[in-house]
Amino acid sequence: MNLITYDNIIINNSEYQDYDNIGFIYDRIDLDEDKSLILFSNPQKIENQNFDNIKDNSLNNISIPIASAITALGRIHMSLFFNNPLFKLFYTDTDCIFVDKDLSKIFFNFIGNGLGQLKLENIFKDIVFVAPKTYAGINEENIIVSRSKGLKQNLNPEQLRNILIKNNSIEFVQEKMFQNLEQASLKFSDQIYTLKITENKRKLIYDNNNILVNTKPFKIFFDKIIEN
Repeated sequence: MNLITYDNIIINNSEYQDYDNIGFIYDRIDLDEDKSLILFSNPQKIENQNFDNIKDNSLNNISIPIASAITALGRIHMSLFFNNPLFKLFYTDTDCIFVDKDLSKIFFNFIGNGLGQLKLENIFKDIVFVAPKTYAGINEENIIVSRSKGLKQNLNPEQLRNILIKNNSIEFVQEKMFQNLEQASLKFSDQIYTLKITENKRKLIYDNNNILVNTKPFKIFFDKIIEN
């Protein structure tokens, strides 16, 4: 059995065809300054592996138990910030948290620039969270900081505040790349990206003005959703 290995490589866009000629490009993300991040696999690198006498440990330096232990320890560490009465947690993701207090005065050893420590990156005057990996805010320097998974355009808080109104949504048109490995072809076309709040995971709660104010978990009995 061959172990397929992937490399994440930042390339100049002019080098894309060279990498495509020698291997397989599974994904591509456009970056600034005419560069791209590609998920790349080199078949020759895979075929040259000898699993009976492995000489290049860099090709298969993988340990599922170690990876699982690191993930579990990370979740244990992050649990310190969930439902903590010392501060209010607005949002959390894999590598960040948004709270209303200066954590350096609460967790003395957790804040800093060292490996595994939390680092203060922004203090926001206004910020709106609408979904996992989807938020926009204005920091103390009046710089807009936003994130929306799958969307290339920057957002502002007012745009996200608008979709908190029931049935509201925002549509963007952006270019997307489609690749066909069988035909060795790439196709670029404009796609409509719709940003809206859904009830895919939690029940949405609106106030009398049809503005989203909270969510609650679904209760499921066998295959039916039970109203609370």
